[in-house]
Amino acid sequence: MMCTFTPDASQPEIYYDLRLADEALTGNLRVAVKNQAGAITGDIYTRICRPPTVMCGQGSYACDSASPPCISNPAAIDVYQNGAKCVAPGHLSNHVWSLQNPNDIKGGAQITFSGGDPARGGSNGLQRQYVMQFECDWSVNYPQAVSGTESTSASVITYTVVVRTSGACVLQPLPLSAGWISIILMGVSCFVYFVGGSVYNYKVRGEEGLKIIPQWAYWKQLPGHVYEGCIFSYKHGSRALKNAPRDIQDWYKGRNTKELREPIAYTPAAE
Repeated sequence: MMCTFTPDASQPEIYYDLRLADEALTGNLRVAVKNQAGAITGDIYTRICRPPTVMCGQGSYACDSASPPCISNPAAIDVYQNGAKCVAPGHLSNHVWSLQNPNDIKGGAQITFSGGDPARGGSNGLQRQYVMQFECDWSVNYPQAVSGTESTSASVITYTVVVRTSGACVLQPLPLSAGWISIILMGVSCFVYFVGGSVYNYKVRGEEGLKIIPQWAYWKQLPGHVYEGCIFSYKHGSRALKNAPRDIQDWYKGRNTKELREPIAYTPAAE
């Protein structure tokens, strides 16, 4: 199944990516499921984008579906009655991504897995579906199962599991920093200056050749100015580096002179 979700096709830069969270799971997430009365009814074993590592009908997990055998590609399994019975609440292939809050693209995603094993006994005829809701927490790299609930409507038994992970956080472009804004503005300014100025000099002032470049007289002198600046910096820097040991030594010798040890005399302002 696809482990990424783009809520709005018109904003493809905003999306959810659960692949790393799913790959981080070396085993199953296990979460106790509570019914509407708050009583624990069983345990859900699940991963995110892959089937659990155990299936109903394996070992002591006897399939309790009204249409046995239990589905072979479950999104999760629900184990109850002390591990004696097992059903798949949803089919991994029958999944639909959606937003937890349709009005908030950044408010969290969820996956609904339908086509689970039908119920029998007192709930005969009811279909099962499994909803996995994701809670964003940048500090949680390994997914954590937060809660599990079971609710029954007129035709569906819904199992809802909340998973907390950093992979559940919405991904979106970071805003430009002040540095990048400055670079972009500088680039745009240079482009407008050179292109706009060249067009103006050519069209309005009738300049030709290199003279169409704005302030060409200055730009052709720039290499010479750069060279002179480098020579000046080199000469004065070399002189300062050469004289630094002597200057430091003179300062060290004179740091305890009478002039430096005595406080500066206070002179009242003239009225």
